[in-house]
Amino acid sequence: MTDGEDTAVVSRENVELAKRFYEALASGDMVARLESPDALRAAGSVVGPMADPELEVDMVGPEYISEPTVYRGMDGYIEAWRDWLEPYESYRVESEEDIDAGDKVVQLVRQVGRTRQG
Repeated sequence: MTDGEDTAVVSRENVELAKRFYEALASGDMVARLESPDALRAAGSVVGPMADPELEVDMVGPEYISEPTVYRGMDGYIEAWRDWLEPYESYRVESEEDIDAGDKVVQLVRQVGRTRQG
């Protein structure tokens, strides 16, 4: 295999990992998923082996502008989403495209939510 073929294989594997990560954690109604211990366990069994223990999540949005919040590890990932989703009754992330960007994957998504206050 040439270096170019090695890169293509790794890149294709990264896209597949990103798709599995999305399916396990972000597909469907995320509010309902985070309220279900069974759904969280199932997602954790898929994602846990893929995630680096040093995973850091920075949430970016109006409520975080004055003081950025950094979450660490898989527990931090779940906590970040719980914080983010707190005002929502339902919230979906719809995957539109996975772009192979060499050693990275760019996921284009549409976010759809309904707040608790209507």
